[in-house]
Amino acid sequence: QLPARNQIVECDTKLRALAQAEPDCDRGMVAVVEAARSANDPRLDEDAPALTTGGHMRRLIVRDRTGYVLIQLADIESLEAAGNYVRIISGRRVYLMRSTMADLQAVLDAGQFARVHRSTIVNIDAIQRITPHASGDFEILLNSGRTLRMSRSYRRRLLP
Repeated sequence: QLPARNQIVECDTKLRALAQAEPDCDRGMVAVVEAARSANDPRLDEDAPALTTGGHMRRLIVRDRTGYVLIQLADIESLEAAGNYVRIISGRRVYLMRSTMADLQAVLDAGQFARVHRSTIVNIDAIQRITPHASGDFEILLNSGRTLRMSRSYRRRLLP
């Protein structure tokens, strides 16, 4: 369901403040408001590209200052919780989306994305190495060189 115009303005204001405080946030990409969960929403253009396949999203729609950006799921490295928003990390760009991790996990393909922490979902294809720690947690090294923490409670999704 698409948000009302006044909700978009309110989100824009909150996101601008969050983007100022978030050093990784691309300043040109502020204000993400929707995830377009269904291509069947009557308020979407009939000519708009299909956003879902078999119940799973193929792209995320991110609103910026001048319009919308479609982010291919294959380009996403990780999704990380940031308060009431989700930080989408795609290459060197960082986008913000007002959503919950649970909502995104429900629409993302489980064959491509795995929840590795209560605040992190990772693209499985972006993982280079998983290293165990004495605490029982794991460290995930991504192809980009970034590292993420994987909680032991989420290990069954990626490890035997």
